[in-house]
Amino acid sequence: MGPNIEALIFDVDGTLVDTNAAHVEVWRMVLASIGLDVPSDRIAGEIGQGGDRLLHSILGPEDARRLGPSLGRQWIETYRAHLRETPIRTFPKAHELFAALRARGVRTALATSNSRELLGLLRGRVNLEVPDVIVTGEDVEATKPAPDIVLKAVERLGVSVERSAYVGDTPYDAMAATAAGARAFGVLTGSHTAEALRAAGAERIWSDVSALYDDLDKLLP
Repeated sequence: MGPNIEALIFDVDGTLVDTNAAHVEVWRMVLASIGLDVPSDRIAGEIGQGGDRLLHSILGPEDARRLGPSLGRQWIETYRAHLRETPIRTFPKAHELFAALRARGVRTALATSNSRELLGLLRGRVNLEVPDVIVTGEDVEATKPAPDIVLKAVERLGVSVERSAYVGDTPYDAMAATAAGARAFGVLTGSHTAEALRAAGAERIWSDVSALYDDLDKLLP
């Protein structure tokens, strides 16, 4: 990374916080409510992009348009309840990573497809580090893998996109980063393989954010 990196932008679910399984389970429950028995591994492969795109992929364009609004509202209500009842943890060394980046003068952002309300509930459950900037799905027009969320974070950070990197656990994160013109970094704490992340444009991949933290002295001397 070297001195050319001025900002690291982080996905939240599956990257900093171990919530992907909760997302999969809630979508499984929501889809079951309309009579669809969708396997968890099928849903897991879609986690990381916006819910609108997930439904488009699983239901097809016509049913996604017809059912999407009501299913989206049901997902929010179900996830809100699930979030209050399910044990949640941040991944190891997430706090140390943010402190180390701050000490090196690297600006940080959280960029998630979640709403501000759900991110607030999540931050109430786990002690997520406070970044310089937060961007949610409500701040952009198009969800991942569109570049909007990365571009909005870069704009609010006041840095150039070429000197920024987006860290995420899915190919959709890497695709959003590269489409924005930022560098794409990956972690393997989601449902996707290193090969899938690399094929989507991730140039560096770590097992988790603790491994990224352990690499900082080499990457940002």
